Amino acid sequence: MIRRSSEVLVLCIACLAAPSVVHAEPSSGNVATAKSLVVEGRELRAKGEHTKARDRFKAAWALVPTPIIGLDLARELVACGQLVEGREMALAAAKLPEGAKESTEGKTARAEATKLAAELRDRIPSLVVRVENAESLKGLRVTLDGEELPVAALGVARKVDPGKHVVVAKVGAAERTETVIVSEASTKEVTLKVTPTEGAATKDLSQPTASAEAKPVWPWVTLGVGAVGLVAGGVFAVVWHQRQTALVDGCSPYCTQKDHDDLISNRNSAAIWSTVLLGLGAVGVGVGLWGLTRTPEKSAAQVQLLVGVGSAGVHIAF
Repeated sequence: MIRRSSEVLVLCIACLAAPSVVHAEPSSGNVATAKSLVVEGRELRAKGEHTKARDRFKAAWALVPTPIIGLDLARELVACGQLVEGREMALAAAKLPEGAKESTEGKTARAEATKLAAELRDRIPSLVVRVENAESLKGLRVTLDGEELPVAALGVARKVDPGKHVVVAKVGAAERTETVIVSEASTKEVTLKVTPTEGAATKDLSQPTASAEAKPVWPWVTLGVGAVGLVAGGVFAVVWHQRQTALVDGCSPYCTQKDHDDLISNRNSAAIWSTVLLGLGAVGVGVGLWGLTRTPEKSAAQVQLLVGVGSAGVHIAF
């Protein structure tokens, strides 16, 4: 029986190719390979190995499309639960150009493919996917089994294969997933409600997010002022050390009382300025670093460096 079907298959291929200029005659290699694949596919189908049989028929159809191969492939797709693709395959097989010398088996396959497509039309279920307030959710993305659905197509009955389906709706970081099981010849609806993060529904996605905003300027200013204070305080510390050394060493043989008094005055002034500037510098650097590393808040600290004649200080307000 298998041998006879294979011979008829080759005859159908030749008949389909002969009268048509558009559909070129398949090569002998393609014909031989397709015949072998059909034989393997039918043997696998008899064993109940429908997935492997489907793949054999799919390869044979790609090489030499005929109503006989198309019908076999459509039946195996249905056996694998792929009703949508099976119906499309049955329609494609039925619509193939009819050869002038098409065999009886080829005509029978064409008629059976038409009948199968009609039967599957009523068996294929539908799934309606809805998202609450979809029109107001900017950046909404919806997928069905990993395939993205246009937002404009939401609420429309979509033909699906029977079985389990996963629907995902996302708005920014907010996500909602629903798993639904659809049976044959049924219509099922699933409605998802996505609660976006604050401002996600109205925020313009072209605008930078809060995390991308620049740090406030005042920490950098305070850090810079503090660094200058440390450097200046270090300079006055060096001056103080020089004056103190000169006093310890006894000034010089030619040092007058006025020179000695000036050394003491310079030493004391250097000590005061060194202490004040080093202290202010340390505070400025500390506040600046804190401002750069802290969590941004709506209220920012205000830092003022106060320097006057004989006094200095820092005013910090939050």
